[in-house]
Amino acid sequence: LVPKTNMIPLGDYKIDPELDSFRDKTTGAICKENGAQKMFECYAKLLLADGMVMNNQSDGTVGARHHVMMVSKLPEVVRNDDGTINGKESFLTFVEQDEVLRPYTLENGMELQCEGHIDSRYSFENLFNTGYIPFTIPELVNPSSVQKAVASISRENGATVTTQELRNAVVSTNYALSKLIIKVKVEDGTTKDFSSYVSGVAKYEAALGSVCVSIDRQLEKGSYEIEIRALVGSGETVPVFTGTLVKE
Repeated sequence: LVPKTNMIPLGDYKIDPELDSFRDKTTGAICKENGAQKMFECYAKLLLADGMVMNNQSDGTVGARHHVMMVSKLPEVVRNDDGTINGKESFLTFVEQDEVLRPYTLENGMELQCEGHIDSRYSFENLFNTGYIPFTIPELVNPSSVQKAVASISRENGATVTTQELRNAVVSTNYALSKLIIKVKVEDGTTKDFSSYVSGVAKYEAALGSVCVSIDRQLEKGSYEIEIRALVGSGETVPVFTGTLVKE
């Protein structure tokens, strides 16, 4: 395990177990130290949802880059007559995101331009020359270590919350927050949706102040049923609060 990254090197390539950051030693340097065939053999061990990471920017040179990709298909491995891996003819396929817009067609036929790329395909040789090293994560090695997603809200316990309390409340989770799902049932039995996405990367807390602005504008004074849930990075939607909202 490489400290501070929570990543497990995949394969038997040499890497300093005390390495705290790829700013201390670039992944390109690690590739060169191990050699192409050693890294190719490690690439061949990748399974679905494993990853590749590249960081070659420690020297601050112009054009230096860093990137992470997730494996979406099993490796295509072609070997030479002597048993070594042919880096030009062997390929890996990934899900990745970068700053280049590319066309993408949804299953319903809708065409989009997006920065998220599905099934990007690169040769082993390209990956090695760019400085990619393979890794996996503890959760894939030992699924029992996966934490159960939980969420909480910073307010006094009880089944009733005022808009003022909600305005000052913060939702916290143990996985990165993606979206706050907030539903309020009004007098005629219909439900108003005050859900909002959480901006930023790897946010584990989100204030509810901006949501309360919308609630104040759209609801009259009175009592309402409210349900708050959190969509988190594990893909789960977890309960935060269910009870009565009092608009004062």
